[in-house]
Amino acid sequence: MELRLPENIKKRFWLVFPFAFVPVLVYMIFFNWEPQLLGTREWEDVGRLLFITGESALTGALLTIGLLWVSGKVSK
Repeated sequence: MELRLPENIKKRFWLVFPFAFVPVLVYMIFFNWEPQLLGTREWEDVGRLLFITGESALTGALLTIGLLWVSGKVSK
């Protein structure tokens, strides 16, 4: 089974993505992972920050696709 995004989602994805990514990233940093309590002196800590950013990007992308799909269904 191959999953493809519709063209209307592909066109509007990058317009909506930052508005989903930034709040998710702020939530992950300040309330979920709390890296400010762990420090940034070792490579492990830098990797943790990269992991948090990657996880936030994937979550933001999923939210963006969901929002665009729902808005497409509602507008029809």
